[in-house]
Amino acid sequence: MDDGHHTSQRVFAGQPIVGWVADDSLPWLGRLVEQPDTRRMFAIDVGKQCVIPLGPGSSRQVEGPPGSYIFDAVWHQTHGLFFAFGQSNGRGPWKLAHVREDGSVHDAGVPAKNAVMSLCHADDEDGLILGVASVEEAGGRQVGGGIASFSLTTRAFTWLYQPPPGEHFVPSGICSDSGAILFVHTSKHALMRLTPQGQLECVAGRFGRPDGDLRSLNSPTAVSAHDGQYLLTDRGNRRLLHMDREGNVLSSFGGTTDHMSLVDPRHALICQGGIYVADLGARAVLELDTDLRTTRRRWGGPEATGLMLSRPRSIDRAPTGELIIADTNNNRVIGVDQHGGLCWQFHKVKGVDGQSEDLRWPRSARISGSGRLVVSDSLNSRVLVVDKTGSVESEFTRVIAEDASFAVSDPHDGRWIGEGELLVVDSDSAWVARVDCDGVATWIVTDLRDPHQADIHGRWVVIVDPELDTVLLVDAVTGAEIWRRNEFFDSSGTSYRLFKPRVVRATPDCVLVVDADCQVIALQKDWLVRWAWDGGAARRNRRAGGFDVPDAPRDLVTDASDRLLLSDYRRNCVLELKTQC
Repeated sequence: MDDGHHTSQRVFAGQPIVGWVADDSLPWLGRLVEQPDTRRMFAIDVGKQCVIPLGPGSSRQVEGPPGSYIFDAVWHQTHGLFFAFGQSNGRGPWKLAHVREDGSVHDAGVPAKNAVMSLCHADDEDGLILGVASVEEAGGRQVGGGIASFSLTTRAFTWLYQPPPGEHFVPSGICSDSGAILFVHTSKHALMRLTPQGQLECVAGRFGRPDGDLRSLNSPTAVSAHDGQYLLTDRGNRRLLHMDREGNVLSSFGGTTDHMSLVDPRHALICQGGIYVADLGARAVLELDTDLRTTRRRWGGPEATGLMLSRPRSIDRAPTGELIIADTNNNRVIGVDQHGGLCWQFHKVKGVDGQSEDLRWPRSARISGSGRLVVSDSLNSRVLVVDKTGSVESEFTRVIAEDASFAVSDPHDGRWIGEGELLVVDSDSAWVARVDCDGVATWIVTDLRDPHQADIHGRWVVIVDPELDTVLLVDAVTGAEIWRRNEFFDSSGTSYRLFKPRVVRATPDCVLVVDADCQVIALQKDWLVRWAWDGGAARRNRRAGGFDVPDAPRDLVTDASDRLLLSDYRRNCVLELKTQC
């Protein structure tokens, strides 16, 4: 590592090199709204904050708080348009705004501490039903949130339901149905019903666990009701579901196997004999027949083509130059060449008994010098060592320590230490362990909350835990903790404070750490900051689009030409970031 004391703020410009992505300058069509009187359909550009008619007419610009996005909108029969503004990192600013007939934007009067992220008409026609997200306190605990009614005449705000204390509550879509209230609990992958009697029911989804079969959901984003039937956008599974009141799927459109139909569906409404779907990932709105079999019309961006990733997590460079990607939501591990072309892939692994099993939500795949892969097969709660065909050399579901054993529950990361040892991270069980390829531990660190990654650098192991909001340094031989911190300094004393560090990568001469705000810091041997890039500030200042800044980084690699490669979980691609003069 360099011992020099020169610190620089770097500037990067990026472009996607793996995975199909829409033209980011197109409107971000992420929500739909119907005008009650005319039954006309409008699309919402959630980034540039304007209302766009699907047909003749002019767009209407609205303006929320600086750096905000439109989370939801509704056109009230009597009072007009209402918008819920917020930020994608969930930290605000939040605002429920009323757009009057003259186009002026006014605060609707909801108590300021409430993070309204979804809204719909109330049955009494005088108010709104609000989905209020929980917010994070300084110590990382989730507080608040729930379902509330709000009177548009008296401004009375009344809780109808509040989640258990500490629950991460994300009601990103809401609607009413014959006195009941439906909402999607995005962080729990479930469609919920609040009955008129105040009882909470799970209509669809395995509460707390994402999956892709017809009874499961993966990060649903919106629900609408029509004549006792529901339209639900199942974002993570890239599909639109038509359901009855019991949660039975009557028909569907899209899916992870039919990956060209929908990219990132966010909202759907039925209007005048057609079904409209806002596909934010494609920057498009589709009109479908009511049987969900035929696309009638399309507004916005073109259809997807070529290699398509879905929520990619880890990226790693093979000695041959291939890029190894854990294409998590497509349930596969792939290798691509330097031009982004697919070289190989596997969705299944073949055990030593000859039986094949599906991968389920592989969060990471790392390659050794000899070409073996360690795969964190998270929803199968196991760590695998395989070759490029998916043939299993070894696997383990528990880590065995000297006087105890620890379950592999939700493995997030695995790194090679030479050819015979691994560094394994389990988020749900909250441990990091140095193990052999059969899961026998040299040491295990357990005083953690939600570790995401760990990497070895010489005699140290660096761990990032976003829920503890910290970086931990431990001894690579013994596992003894040296320190934990989330603030670092350069040689001049300038402070660099991290927000939920998620990614760590050791290079020959520094350790790179990336946080949830896309701030990258490079730490040298004395743990001073050598250089930094505030991608979070660049993202907040950007309104016109472009791929200069990742949206949700989940992993990072470097190469000799001073490039950073970042997997972008929300944009479904790998970005190449080059230093700008």
